[in-house]
Amino acid sequence: MGIIVPAYQMSLSYNNQKEAITFPVLPEKLGLNRKGSGKTHDIVGIGEVNVIGNRELAEISFESFFPAQAYSFVTYPESGSKATEPESGNRLLPAIEFVNFIARWQDSPYPSRFIFTGPNFPINLPVSITKFDRWEVAGQPGDIYFNITMKEYVFHSAQKIKVITGKDGKKNAKTEDPKRSDDRARPATYTIKAGDTLIGIARLILNDDKRWRELQKLNGITDKQVRTLKIGSVIKIPKD
Repeated sequence: MGIIVPAYQMSLSYNNQKEAITFPVLPEKLGLNRKGSGKTHDIVGIGEVNVIGNRELAEISFESFFPAQAYSFVTYPESGSKATEPESGNRLLPAIEFVNFIARWQDSPYPSRFIFTGPNFPINLPVSITKFDRWEVAGQPGDIYFNITMKEYVFHSAQKIKVITGKDGKKNAKTEDPKRSDDRARPATYTIKAGDTLIGIARLILNDDKRWRELQKLNGITDKQVRTLKIGSVIKIPKD
């Protein structure tokens, strides 16, 4: 009976995995750094004590290279035009295309997602790309070497405080639930479909149905037009 070799795979994706690449060459070493956090205090009668705090964000780093041409499973964003849209799937890519993907994601204000699959060391984390250095080596034309460092990204949202006046005249502060986390990149425009309303679009795209007035003002939509949005028309989406 032969030995079954476990499958290893490493990928990086963006925009809720609407864009993704798998790394064609796995690194010799993959570093995952998770530091704890704590402070020591001197207490009279007890001495030094250690108070454990929340751990620091994880940091992932490794070094590898992109061959001049290599097969990778690639997911491309939907452009809406099938005539010009590249085909997603296992494709032969030049090294520079891998670099272009990662460099673009690094410049984005939205997080990426790093996935490493293996039997003993699985990783699946949203990350920001904090460092991406690349270079070429003499005698190996077309190959692009690189090292990359990524930091764990924690989804967060500001909590709104709402002041409520009771029947007795006293004012009480109520904390509203934060909005759900979302790693999708926000589109610049939206095309109206049948059944759409500004409230529904605000909920879908902005994750807040109360911002429909913002959509109305940005696109110069009158109160009368709000009730009958024209199917197929394109509206602008605000940038935060």
